[in-house]
Amino acid sequence: MTDTNLEKRIKHIRTTRVISPVRFGLKIGVKGQIVYDWENGEAIPETSDLLKIAEEFNVSINWLQYGIGSAMDKINCKSAS
Repeated sequence: MTDTNLEKRIKHIRTTRVISPVRFGLKIGVKGQIVYDWENGEAIPETSDLLKIAEEFNVSINWLQYGIGSAMDKINCKSAS
C-alpha cells in the first residue's frame, strides 16, 4: 500500500501549477501515465523521481517525501560534492 499523503502532495504540486499529468511527467522525465499512477496509489515514485520533482517544482524534499514542514521550506536536493 502506498502513502496516500505522498499521493496528495504530488497531486497538489501538479494542480497548483495547473498542468496535466503528461506535462508534469515531461518536466521530470517520466510518462504522464506514471504520474497518474502515483496520484492514484497504483505506483510508488522512486527516490530519484522524488528528487527530480522537488528540484523541478522548487519544493522541499522533506515535505514531499515525508510531509515534514512546508512545501516552501526548500532545501538543496543535490548531494554535496
